[in-house]
Amino acid sequence: MKAIPSGVDHSGRPEILHVLPHFRPAFGFGGPDFTSDILTTALSQIGYRVTVWTTNIRGPDGTRIRGLSDSSEGVKIMRYRYVSKSLYRFSNLLLSPGMLIDALTAAARPDLVHLHDFRSFQAAAAHVLCTRQHIPLLLQPHGTLRILGGKDRLKTAYDAILGTRLAKRAARILVLSESEAADCSFFGITKEKIALIPNGVPLPTQQVLLERGRFRREYGIGKDAFVILFMGRIRESKGVFLLVNAMEMLTKVIPNALLVMCGPDDGAMKQVRLMAVEKGVRLLLPGLVTGKKKAEAFVDADVFCLPSFFEMQSVALLEAASFELPIVASPDNVPKEFLTAQAGMFVKLEPSSLSECLLYLANSDSARKELGRRSKATVEKHFRIDRVVEELSKLYSEVLENG
Repeated sequence: MKAIPSGVDHSGRPEILHVLPHFRPAFGFGGPDFTSDILTTALSQIGYRVTVWTTNIRGPDGTRIRGLSDSSEGVKIMRYRYVSKSLYRFSNLLLSPGMLIDALTAAARPDLVHLHDFRSFQAAAAHVLCTRQHIPLLLQPHGTLRILGGKDRLKTAYDAILGTRLAKRAARILVLSESEAADCSFFGITKEKIALIPNGVPLPTQQVLLERGRFRREYGIGKDAFVILFMGRIRESKGVFLLVNAMEMLTKVIPNALLVMCGPDDGAMKQVRLMAVEKGVRLLLPGLVTGKKKAEAFVDADVFCLPSFFEMQSVALLEAASFELPIVASPDNVPKEFLTAQAGMFVKLEPSSLSECLLYLANSDSARKELGRRSKATVEKHFRIDRVVEELSKLYSEVLENG
């Protein structure tokens, strides 16, 4: 699929309004923000008119983005001020009254609304806009249909008031996997309304792959260091404590092993740092890395490890695989295509199992290369962004044709 260069007239293509609570550069909230960034950019490149309604939140700490409206990568972004930082910190609720006012009164009428969230004030605004303007709604919950992560009573109340109506109002529900499709049954959604389209990632350019050593030089990492890369929010549910315990075992045999944890602090960074010191684990915490810096981290790593206890479909894992890194993770939290292709080492989430896998990979250059080859081939076959966008474009056309 060829990208349409900037400056091309998009007026003949449908206008897609993407609605979500946070959008680039607010990458600290996790995978869906990376997904929406990749997806909206790719859609714009093939000629869709893409607009985003979101809030002005910058990060999980509640900081705000100064500018409210801008355009980048061919995407028009409308940022609405969120009110009450204290309410957000208590409930994660981002009240953006301006968005609801526009949903109730604005004359603008996109051809289709693509909602990237399920339980939020922004989801309610999207529902209001679609109902008032008779616009078809495509819901992509990104794994949020299932009630997880606390606040069960609030989520159950939301579902009773709006969630179930929203799910039934959607023309299609876009899910990432068969397990997420099964979650739809709780809301009485029929199979005919479910579309399974995975996350997609762009493949790295040859130029990026050739620029090895920059990440290591910047952080003083020796050429002989065996680098295990983790990428995600630094929180307990991502398995960060488990990984430090596994590294303690590995370091006794491979003293040059280094754990690099790239990601924003989500409540566990201080404890992870203290654990590493206590257990004699070499640890680097660069914080959230994006763009070129993220690519440099992938290029200079030896293994990618994601010991998360729950993942619907990790974008970081797909990106790591696209860089031909061997993958270590739980079999329950990787796409089935990786299991079928044996594109990684998938083990129980316990320190000894993880340590044994990492030790095996540290001692076998050939195993790392072969598993890396399989992981990249799996992404090229199933998770390339151009193929994903092609499937999504067909789904848009189907929804628009059927109203």
